[in-house]
Amino acid sequence: MKIIQSAGRMLALLFTTFVFAGFAGPAIEFQPDEARGQMQIQIGGKEALVYCYGTNVDLPHFYPVRSPSGKSMTVLQTEPFPHHRSFWFADTVQL
Repeated sequence: MKIIQSAGRMLALLFTTFVFAGFAGPAIEFQPDEARGQMQIQIGGKEALVYCYGTNVDLPHFYPVRSPSGKSMTVLQTEPFPHHRSFWFADTVQL
């Protein structure tokens, strides 16, 4: 589990660095919470997204992911597909 947690923290760091590369604005801060199995990522002192990786989750994911105004752009759980959370990326393959 430690490997998954470390990999998850690295993924969150890389994701945030990639998304905000060249971002000349407020500071980006990482606040890990090992007890809850989460890492909060703040931009300018405001929560931007949280990486959830603890033993209480079935699949590591980002929740919430917030817009610049602070509104959550993701849902915690959907029905009837509770494993669909956070952002999903899809691509159409054309032969």
